[in-house]
Amino acid sequence: MATYINRRTSYAMQTLVRLALAGDDAPLSRDVIAKSEGIPAPFLEKILQQLAGAGLIEGKKGPGGGYRLVHAPQDVSIMDVMNSIGEPVEINRCTTEEDACDRSNCCPSAAIWKKVQREIDEILRRETLASVIDGMT
Repeated sequence: MATYINRRTSYAMQTLVRLALAGDDAPLSRDVIAKSEGIPAPFLEKILQQLAGAGLIEGKKGPGGGYRLVHAPQDVSIMDVMNSIGEPVEINRCTTEEDACDRSNCCPSAAIWKKVQREIDEILRRETLASVIDGMT
């Protein structure tokens, strides 16, 4: 079975990039985000709730309301986004769970999988919404 970044995480990234590009001047409504990013509105609503619950965005109801980032784009790591959605990248259970495998003490590949996992985690901590936006241009 392959490991993929799931749709929920991809949509969360799209949403946060859209909010970062909008800036603080004008919060964006769920419907504006859904239409501009091609995300089904009911699915987006759940993602927005998760992002707000993690403290990455805040919402304001009523006229002129909508969603905006709480932190500057350079202060939001990709790891933050993935953790907020509850979908961390794990290349193998043995890299994150001590007792995932009864062969961990004699497995010839365990050390390399753990090294790869550390490298992935480092990249996800280092890269931010700002670096994603910079890569768009």
